[in-house]
Amino acid sequence: MTDVMGQLFESIVARQRATVLPGRYGGDDDKDQLAFAMSGTSVTLLLGLKVFDDDGGFKLNTSDAGVLQYSPAWIEAVIDELKMSPSTMFEAVKIQETWDAGTLVAGVICFNSETQQVSVHRIAIR
Repeated sequence: MTDVMGQLFESIVARQRATVLPGRYGGDDDKDQLAFAMSGTSVTLLLGLKVFDDDGGFKLNTSDAGVLQYSPAWIEAVIDELKMSPSTMFEAVKIQETWDAGTLVAGVICFNSETQQVSVHRIAIR
C-alpha cells in the first residue's frame, strides 16, 4: 500500500506542477513525502499523502524528537536538510525566503479511502 500511496502522491503533485523533494518527512513510519511548488515569488509546500481517519480528519505527526510537522522547528529542519545538498539548495533558499517573509504556503494532500477521493488542505503555519 505504501508504494501505491507514494505513487499517488507523486502523480498528484506532478499535476500541481510541483516537484517531489528527496527523502521522507515524518508521518506514520516516516512515510510522508514533501513537494515544492513555485509560482512567481510564491512558494507552496505539499505534505502527504495523509489518509483521512474515521471522523474525516487527518493528523500531522510528531517526530521522535517531539517536532510536529509544519511547526517552525520542523520547517527549519527541512530547510537545513535541503541546504545539505547542492541539488536542493535552490528550494531551500526559496523556502527560507518565504518562511522569513511570512508568505510560505503549506498544504496537506489527503486521501479518503472510503470514497477514493483526494483533496488538498491549506494549513496555517504561523
